[in-house]
Amino acid sequence: MTSVIIGNSVTSIGESAFYNCDGLTSVTIPNSVTSIGEAAFNDCSGLTSVTIGNSVTSIGDLAFYDCNGLTSVTIPNSVTSIGSYAFRGCSGLTSVIFNAENCETMGSLSYPVFMYCTKLSSVTIGENVIIDKAIIGCDSIIRKLSQIGDGNEIFVVGDREDIKANLQVDLILLLDEFDYPPVTIDDVYKEVLEQAENFKKYAE
Repeated sequence: MTSVIIGNSVTSIGESAFYNCDGLTSVTIPNSVTSIGEAAFNDCSGLTSVTIGNSVTSIGDLAFYDCNGLTSVTIPNSVTSIGSYAFRGCSGLTSVIFNAENCETMGSLSYPVFMYCTKLSSVTIGENVIIDKAIIGCDSIIRKLSQIGDGNEIFVVGDREDIKANLQVDLILLLDEFDYPPVTIDDVYKEVLEQAENFKKYAE
């Protein structure tokens, strides 16, 4: 199976529906579908093309995790929720068009939507769209993103001048590198900063 066109009678794609279908190269999700389940296309390493229909409101956790062949994706305006690690490890992903103006849930700081998408270099963000905390560890795009509409720049969490925000990102990536779970308690970062301040005073 290399190509899937999902019928117009389908309203949801279930959990792990196409898990590890590494021969799958293209998927068209019709407008009848409103939800993409957890890990629906997880580890479909050969997937290079996915069309997400304009009625999809939720994309589940790990939905496209480790889809290494995927090069571009468009998040339609209908989407209101994207789960944790939905596109984590999509190392071939270079372009994202993000049109979901009403997306209220996008992973979390500890479990972002886009993580380790190392070739991601272009993100087009629709007017009024905020994707703060959704992109971490994507080296090509982590510095700044252009926001269409008024021409202003939007900075992802990894480029804030706020030292605490940078500390959070660095710790999450460091812990993940050594297979530790991410820190989810905000007080931990506060404590680390306080210790750093104490060390700074001692060094002076």
